[in-house]
Amino acid sequence: MHKKTSTSSFFHIFAFCLLPFAFCFVSTSCSLFDNTKLEQQRAELAQLKEETEKIKQEADALRLQNQKADQEREACNRAFSAFSTGRKAGDSETAITSYKEGLSLCPNDDVAHNELGEIYLHLGRKAEAVAEFQAALQINPDFSRARKNLDGVR
Repeated sequence: MHKKTSTSSFFHIFAFCLLPFAFCFVSTSCSLFDNTKLEQQRAELAQLKEETEKIKQEADALRLQNQKADQEREACNRAFSAFSTGRKAGDSETAITSYKEGLSLCPNDDVAHNELGEIYLHLGRKAEAVAEFQAALQINPDFSRARKNLDGVR
């Protein structure tokens, strides 16, 4: 009988120790086998990867924008030499050619458009002068000298 009790006690202890594990197999609330947290972490990881890719794309776009701005700045620096040549030119045709060359490199220089318009106005080429004054004002609506020149032609 002692042997049977010992074996019986062993099974009771064994069953008592395994009972929590058995409950986990049957129950869906057992954290050992619950995939909810794992799925949440996977979703968070996917979201972080998506956000990282978006930030990378934004950084690339900013880098390209900065490169473009640098290129425009370099082109305008080269254009200033042409504008200077145009200001110093002894004849109007050389001045016009120099300004056009500079504006091809730096088309958003309101002062250069205005100065080219003044050269055209001096030559009596009013339509071309108006176009240049308007270009200057389109770039800089508050450019009073270009506004005065345009009003003077009209």
